[in-house]
Amino acid sequence: MAVTYEPVPAWSVTTALTNVSAASHTRRWTIPLATVVATGLLLISTEGLGGIARLPSLAAAASAAPAGLASPSAGVIAALSGPSLFAGRVLTVLCGCYAQLRIVRRMVGSNFGGLAAAALLIGLTWLVAGPALVSGAPTIGGAFSPTQAAIAVLTLALALLLDGLSAAGIALLGIVFVLQPEVALWGVLVLAGASAGLAIDGTRVGRAWLAGSACACLVAVPVAVWWTHAGGFLPTSAPLGGLLPLPPWLPWSVPLANWVLSVCMLATGLAAFSALGPDGRAASGAFLGGALVFVCGCVAPLLSRSPWLLALRPIAADAVLQPLAIVAVSAVLARDLGRNGGMLRVVLSVIAAAGLLLHPYLLPLATLAMLARAAAAHGELLGIERRIRDRNRVFLSRIALGAVVLAAVAGGILQNL
Repeated sequence: MAVTYEPVPAWSVTTALTNVSAASHTRRWTIPLATVVATGLLLISTEGLGGIARLPSLAAAASAAPAGLASPSAGVIAALSGPSLFAGRVLTVLCGCYAQLRIVRRMVGSNFGGLAAAALLIGLTWLVAGPALVSGAPTIGGAFSPTQAAIAVLTLALALLLDGLSAAGIALLGIVFVLQPEVALWGVLVLAGASAGLAIDGTRVGRAWLAGSACACLVAVPVAVWWTHAGGFLPTSAPLGGLLPLPPWLPWSVPLANWVLSVCMLATGLAAFSALGPDGRAASGAFLGGALVFVCGCVAPLLSRSPWLLALRPIAADAVLQPLAIVAVSAVLARDLGRNGGMLRVVLSVIAAAGLLLHPYLLPLATLAMLARAAAAHGELLGIERRIRDRNRVFLSRIALGAVVLAAVAGGILQNL
């Protein structure tokens, strides 16, 4: 059952973290418990990514990750060590996992079984634990860095926006700017796309943008002025009036395997949002906004070698798209396991989840399964669905959840081989 969008007072941040009235059948502890599980699994999986790191394409992307603009928070994070560094990483991953699961529940209002499967997928998929496919930038589960923290906070901002706290979500862009300036610029388009989806559904967010932008500027502008006078924000190893030396992550330098996987990732996300229909319209707008930034980042180096343009590294927006694609697939899986899907739809969702859990080179299989799932959602596979007799949906959901657990275990073993 989908969750109805319920606007709440703009600055009730506590309400955003505890309000569960939109899905009365989901207990208060379900989201926190699922968040803890996903966070623990993601931290464990990222410590044992030897198998993934040895893949030539992903290893090359990770080693050639763009540095971007100098960040005011970079010095603080670089000074951390030992328990402080680990605590910062745990908090960042916890924030990102909570935001992803909150978006899942907001879109489909899943039960405990659906959220459990979503937590497994978010916590163990290589698409979140590994680096971004094209740029190599760290995602939510990547190494602790300003970019990783900024992406986690941006995902939380999107969750608040979708949860009715539009002004609070937009205000978080100020914190994102302090963490990593260019991620905040991408975030404007991401949140604008989500706002467009909400506007189509009849929810006005114009005043929230005014209030949230004012608050974000109060946080970001003083830091930006201070950091500029301190010599920050300059692209690394490039004079203001000169040309930036060609970095190794330009489009023509990325391995073909990375491009194929990246296209499959985009197709999987779009197909999953299409399968969700109106319930995922606002989140799909955010995904399209991030995709626009990514495409511009792929094309821009072909047209200009401006140091500022390259330092803004819009190509690294794929680090934002990968968690959103996983959120969409998790929402479809949670919906089908919530006894709302027939046998064909459940099987397709489980195949897509297994492809995202087992190995990067199974991503095309996951893409095909999710495209078929989207076709089924739009009634284009009615002939096949009529020929498949539905079984007991409770039993089917339990079998499907068991299959997801087995795929998660097998994926964890493969990642550490």
